[in-house]
Amino acid sequence: MQRINIFGAKGGVGCTTLSVILGYEISKSGESVYLNGGTYHTANVEMNRDLQAVAGIPAMVQDAKISDGATVSYSLEIPDDAWRIIDRGTNYAEIDADLNLFVVRNDYLSLSRMLRLLRQEDPIQRAFPPNTEFVLVSEPSRSLDEKDCRNVLERNFLFHFPADNYYAIARSGDAGLLTLRSPNIGSRFAAAVLERLSVSNSQ
Repeated sequence: MQRINIFGAKGGVGCTTLSVILGYEISKSGESVYLNGGTYHTANVEMNRDLQAVAGIPAMVQDAKISDGATVSYSLEIPDDAWRIIDRGTNYAEIDADLNLFVVRNDYLSLSRMLRLLRQEDPIQRAFPPNTEFVLVSEPSRSLDEKDCRNVLERNFLFHFPADNYYAIARSGDAGLLTLRSPNIGSRFAAAVLERLSVSNSQ
């Protein structure tokens, strides 16, 4: 079993979309994957409805498959050997995960909040999670590019969703068709995450 948190310093950076993409792509390899909004201990119904909407699942369905292996679940009756991908939103206090993916947008507000977290200037920040990698989602028309974001945060990115892929992903998610139109870049994102976990497990 692998547990992955996906979260960000502000809302709207793409945590829910990336949770669905990652869960869907990992499930295609035959793994059992559960997507959940909130924490490992309490299900956040609103987040799960967001997950369902992006994946194209009716909102009232409690446990529904988005592929042969990936399930969006309100319940926490999850097999011990299943992957757990948790859409945490901005709730970054819980740190017991195999990998934390911190999603950053190429805009001032996202970067400034991220800096406050890295410097522990936020009064509600208890501890920055270990085993954390950063994922950049570049929004078109923003003036900051990947190099600018790296320089501001003084961090490298595990993966970068460039601006020219943004609209295809956003439109599919808005239409509730993300798993039917999962972009090719999704498989590369999943491969980068799996490689990172493999390196971590071998150490």
